Amino acid sequence: MEERKIKLLETKENIESKIKKYQEKLKSINHELKTIEFKEKSKSADEIVELLEGKGINDVQQFIQLMKEGKVNINNN
Repeated sequence: MEERKIKLLETKENIESKIKKYQEKLKSINHELKTIEFKEKSKSADEIVELLEGKGINDVQQFIQLMKEGKVNINNN
């Protein structure tokens, strides 16, 4: 019985060690994914600002007013 208990404890430690390593890798991957998503969102926001400026819309209030009036059409055309 004692040998079985020792073997189980060793197996448990080994598995917990592997889990910890994978958790660290997952944490790193998740951080990198969040960074990529943030960069993508920033790029999209920059593109929207450029499109708006290209249409002569330079401030948020002006944009909101035009949206309310149904006059905003943001296309790349």
